Amino acid sequence: MRHSGFSYRVSMLLTILAAVMISGWSNRAFAQESKTTWDRQQEIQAPSKPKPRRTRRPTRKIVKRGNVSVERAPLLTVQYRLLKYKENGPPAELPAQAVVHPGDLLRLSVTPNQDGFLYIVQQFEDEDGHIIFPDSRVNDGHNFVTKDKEFVLPPPGCGVADPTACWYKVTASAKPEFFIVVFSRDQISDLPNQAALSGGVIKKEVIAEYTAEHPEKNYKISFRDPKAKMNFQGGVNALWITNINTKDNEEIVAKFPLVKGQ
Repeated sequence: MRHSGFSYRVSMLLTILAAVMISGWSNRAFAQESKTTWDRQQEIQAPSKPKPRRTRRPTRKIVKRGNVSVERAPLLTVQYRLLKYKENGPPAELPAQAVVHPGDLLRLSVTPNQDGFLYIVQQFEDEDGHIIFPDSRVNDGHNFVTKDKEFVLPPPGCGVADPTACWYKVTASAKPEFFIVVFSRDQISDLPNQAALSGGVIKKEVIAEYTAEHPEKNYKISFRDPKAKMNFQGGVNALWITNINTKDNEEIVAKFPLVKGQ
């Protein structure tokens, strides 16, 4: 029996919710969002001084209102997509928590709604993580990113003849595996900000510290509104992750499980 479009999307949201709970988030509001979530300016509080281990961007327009520092900016949001290799034709955009299998070839796509600093880590449970962004082949190796610019990893142009080599191959490991997306208004000093300085590894203790600092109540996950006219790629399976806490809107730390079948 075929599902109606509405029933299918509700079912897919519930599937995503169940998977995201594995990574430490619980029952957040899932909805379909309009373009205004992406662009709408609103007043947010900003620390009078940068958080520890952060370097503030000089372009941030922070003003004092009494004893409170504020700025007008959209709520931090990133779009997350999971792409699967197809031998003939363009990649398929999968639901973020689609079941994948050993040997499948994948790419991640992340697009920010404003300028900031992007960090992406691949991690197996209870192990150190591997830095996949910044990447020396993307953005000149830097992790300062600009609004509406899509970053695809591994990058399509990876300098080899075999087209399948420019993809992440799903492993047969039974350990839970995650992709962790960190997007920050300010540069974070104890995460790598240039590919040449990353060393390729981030300690599991550092990952645990950052994920613990960002409780699930700070976030809303929503589908991209297919009617929204955006300047970047993304279909009905693209997810928007928004930090909805106006009193601490400095970062997004989103941990996505890779759901593996046999």
